Amino acid sequence: MGRYREQLQDEAEDALEEGIDQAKQVAADVYRTASEEVGRQASSEGTLADRVSDVVRSTADKTDEAVRRKLSSSAAEREQ
Repeated sequence: MGRYREQLQDEAEDALEEGIDQAKQVAADVYRTASEEVGRQASSEGTLADRVSDVVRSTADKTDEAVRRKLSSSAAEREQ
């Protein structure tokens, strides 16, 4: 039983490390997307509040897409 426990613990640690790495990648993607969107919005018309709202909305959408892609690819890798 000790060996099985160690195996489960190792698998849990690996999954945690993978999750942390994926979270870091998503955070980097969010930062890049927000930076790009700010640059794009800088030249558009509208109030500052409108532009910030557009940046936040765009970043949230792209973050959602990135998280879903990461989760899908992780699930596919585990199935193999």
